[in-house]
Amino acid sequence: MTGEISVLTVARYSADGALDTNFGTSGFIHTQVGASTMSTGMGMVVESGDSILIAGTVQALYSTSYGTFGSDAVLKRIVP
Repeated sequence: MTGEISVLTVARYSADGALDTNFGTSGFIHTQVGASTMSTGMGMVVESGDSILIAGTVQALYSTSYGTFGSDAVLKRIVP
């Protein structure tokens, strides 16, 4: 899995549903969560002070005598 990077992306929208282009880069923040081919955001909380916590999983392949499999939990804080 050399060179593969897994990224979670967060977008922010205004109350009227328009993309908030003042957030991150053109409305999006992309955050690296590991060397993997797949990550999945499962939950998000906006904390006081506008920090954002993202919970999810990242595929973390490893080999055993039974095969190659696995995933790890990820918790990431974004401070815009």
